[in-house]
Amino acid sequence: MNEILPLVNEANLAATELKRDLKFNTKMVKRLDPFLKDGQMSHGKTDILIKVDNNEEKYYYEWDAEKFHNRIYMIREILEQYFDSGEIPKLDKAEDPFWDPPNPILIG
Repeated sequence: MNEILPLVNEANLAATELKRDLKFNTKMVKRLDPFLKDGQMSHGKTDILIKVDNNEEKYYYEWDAEKFHNRIYMIREILEQYFDSGEIPKLDKAEDPFWDPPNPILIG
């Protein structure tokens, strides 16, 4: 968690610098072991997810830490291109590190 928070702040700063309407936050999710007696939550695993509120597309998605680490490297490259050229790179969705297709999320 200690290494994720500075990267989340970096991603938020990069999004602002690149004039993108996105917000990154952390989220802790407790996974329950279905084979535990009495559903004891203390034995479940806690995962850290990064929630990306994409206000440009009007939806959000969640990335696990590994995917977020990969994306932060891509975001840094885009930011470096911007600083070198002075122009925000034009990206299609396939190469945009801030974009992901919507995924269905189970509620309940």
